[in-house]
Amino acid sequence: MKKMILLFAVALTGISSSLANQLPPGQWRPLIDHLTEVNKEWSRQSVDLPDLQILTRFDNDRQRIQTHLRLVEKILREKKTPGLTPAQKINRLLRLDELRTYWQDGVFPQNTFHPTRQPYFIDMHGTACAVGYLMLQSDSGQTAYRISKENNYAYVRELTGYPELLEWAEVNGFTVDELAWIQPGYPPAPQEMCAVGNGGGANGIIHVMYHDPEYNMPLIVAGNFTEIDGVKANSIASWNGNEWNTYDGGVIGDIYCVRHDNGRTYVGGNFTLPGYTEPVNVAYFKDGQWHPMQIGDMEGSVKVIEVRLLEVMIGGTFKKVGGLDIAYLARWKLNTQMWDNSGMVNGNITDGVLSVDAPVYSFAKNGSNLLVGGDFQTLMPDTSPTSSQFIAYWNFTQKKWVNTFYGPYQPVRVCSIYKGYMVLGGHLGQQPGFAYLDAGVWIPELYYYPAGDSLIHGFMHHNNRLIMYGGFETSTFDHPYKFYISEVLYEYEPSKPLIGFLANNTVRAAASYDGYAYFAGDFTEVNNQPFNGLFCSPLTGVTPVQETENQEFVKVFQSNGYLNLRCDDLPAEATLIMFNLHGQPLKEVKLSPGEVNVQIPLTEFPGGIYFYQMQGKNLTQTGKFVK
Repeated sequence: MKKMILLFAVALTGISSSLANQLPPGQWRPLIDHLTEVNKEWSRQSVDLPDLQILTRFDNDRQRIQTHLRLVEKILREKKTPGLTPAQKINRLLRLDELRTYWQDGVFPQNTFHPTRQPYFIDMHGTACAVGYLMLQSDSGQTAYRISKENNYAYVRELTGYPELLEWAEVNGFTVDELAWIQPGYPPAPQEMCAVGNGGGANGIIHVMYHDPEYNMPLIVAGNFTEIDGVKANSIASWNGNEWNTYDGGVIGDIYCVRHDNGRTYVGGNFTLPGYTEPVNVAYFKDGQWHPMQIGDMEGSVKVIEVRLLEVMIGGTFKKVGGLDIAYLARWKLNTQMWDNSGMVNGNITDGVLSVDAPVYSFAKNGSNLLVGGDFQTLMPDTSPTSSQFIAYWNFTQKKWVNTFYGPYQPVRVCSIYKGYMVLGGHLGQQPGFAYLDAGVWIPELYYYPAGDSLIHGFMHHNNRLIMYGGFETSTFDHPYKFYISEVLYEYEPSKPLIGFLANNTVRAAASYDGYAYFAGDFTEVNNQPFNGLFCSPLTGVTPVQETENQEFVKVFQSNGYLNLRCDDLPAEATLIMFNLHGQPLKEVKLSPGEVNVQIPLTEFPGGIYFYQMQGKNLTQTGKFVK
């Protein structure tokens, strides 16, 4: 499986409002500005058209691209070409006739993988760009498809290493400058975003969102608030897609975790129930009423809850439960309605087996096993101490610890099981803050750095994809981005677009419900649109990201089986390192100041996606290539 740790996502407060699609088609601006937005070559051309300074707007980007191609076709038709042979002139006119048909039809490639405006030689639906279309129409399809396979997202000026392209241009009477002028970039496929309800959000914090597809239940939203979307609700409410429902007055305090099983909605946190004077912290809601599962000070909070068969497991920072000295982990048996932490030792039920030496923050079910994550490094500290670094497997059936682990080298705040991978997240101030277990080896992803609250708040499964959210930043892709939501363990499949958002603060909770991914947090804007800490999306488009100052010092492109590094005048010594999708360095190339002309045989790399990062004095460049 090809794995890519990425997604284009949420930026920090105060980011520039300059996005990849800097000039929206509907904005009134001089025509030349709109044309330059589609193709920067307009800024290099000396064109005498009377309408270029007229204020113009377009209904959509398709109309704007059509106008660009129509004007380029007109200019190229009228251009004097005394140096062309009669055969070249005939071919040129034929290609321009085909270009007219192309832009009149108005069917252009879709940018389904990039957060910025980008050329697509042939998109995943088989739709060719203007230059690719002309090549396909003139029996040069083999070259067009080769370019699409090797450098599908390159500009024409980056494709001059293909002699077949240069030969085709000459036979058809075009220069490289003219082809570069024809070729537009395409904006990202828009990401649909919706307000939840009336868009009012919550008047407090949302810690958790929960939905279990096995039950015909609405989306549950919980935290510490007294009102959500204008509806009075104490710390918990549910959304069925049309209206909010409350839970008989809710609870008073913080809810950190929610689960549903057998007609009961279980909650844990640091709260009490209406009518109670003492803390409750664990309860369930059934038949319109709340039922406490423990009463009294727990000396901490319940952070995570899980239900299986006749047991309810809780973990957290607590030191007591139900008046018993049981810390961090406890089990509530539905048949006895009693708390304990017992397990099997040599065939005998023994107290203290289900115990650890430090707080627990996360659970993830994996068949009959429960993955437990937290700050602990010792299991069963009062019976038979066993070392396990921050994660371990508890088996529900055998009632004992069945697997211990070492890594990912720091406390775990969230964990998940995804397509056989154990995925872990923590605090980005302690690298690695994100890691996964692949064939018995921990793969630490080192591309995520502290930002926002620097915590990974959780993982969400949506449409067979794994979405990570929290507070972090990265510079793994073509530009350095600020992130709060990121798709992880991404499988590179052309049918799947990348997912992402630009927001202005932390994402704290997420859940998949009724085809949409719901997100909650501290943000007030997403993609420059107002959202009051709550929004949803089907995650089917690509979100544009802010422009950055990631200057391209060295041109990196493929040609004839080589990866080429070219620069006319590199200002300083630099090192270019290539990484695979695991973040493992594969090759290091030292670059000297001045002219750079380096060729690396692609036979050194198996097929797949690779990243590169160049570092030097006062220069940084990142990018990717696909073999």
